[in-house]
Amino acid sequence: MYREFTPCALLAPFIDKFWVFKGYAEIGTRFKILADGCTDFIFSIGNMTIPADEHQMIMQPYRSFFVGPMRSYSNLTATTDSLHMLGVRFQPCGLAAFTNEPLGQFADLRIQSSDINLLFDNAFAEMLCEQPDDSVRIRIIEGYLIRLLTHSSRQTNYIRHLIYKTVSRTATRTKLDRQDLHLPAAFPT
Repeated sequence: MYREFTPCALLAPFIDKFWVFKGYAEIGTRFKILADGCTDFIFSIGNMTIPADEHQMIMQPYRSFFVGPMRSYSNLTATTDSLHMLGVRFQPCGLAAFTNEPLGQFADLRIQSSDINLLFDNAFAEMLCEQPDDSVRIRIIEGYLIRLLTHSSRQTNYIRHLIYKTVSRTATRTKLDRQDLHLPAAFPT
């Protein structure tokens, strides 16, 4: 069964959705994945998948995998009858909020996350897979990504700007002003 979850409001500018595929598939079933300009981190929680050809990767359990923005569609072939994957789909260019790496280098890339050292390492993936259910896993990922945002001055300033814009559009702006948010002068109001 495939399900999608909306990220919290703070992460929505950067993350399109969280998604979960959990269930049984007939071995050999092909899933068409459309090119949408988004990047995904996929956590393999269930059984290992074996590649059907030399262009596919082995998805070992308790690991995370990175899929860069695709320029053309691809097929995913089920090579086990039981699947459980949790994905974090970033908005186009949303990953830039969490890394200073040039995003163009990741086009069409499919690789274990530990090989590129962007966000998630094997220890994080293992800890995540030990959690009791997908809602807990998603909350952990959200908390981790929010902490990353708050530790970056560029992202923190952007978040403050979003909050300021939201608050300035409401009638309850009495106690909140530019100094309360410590916004730099570069942000327009």
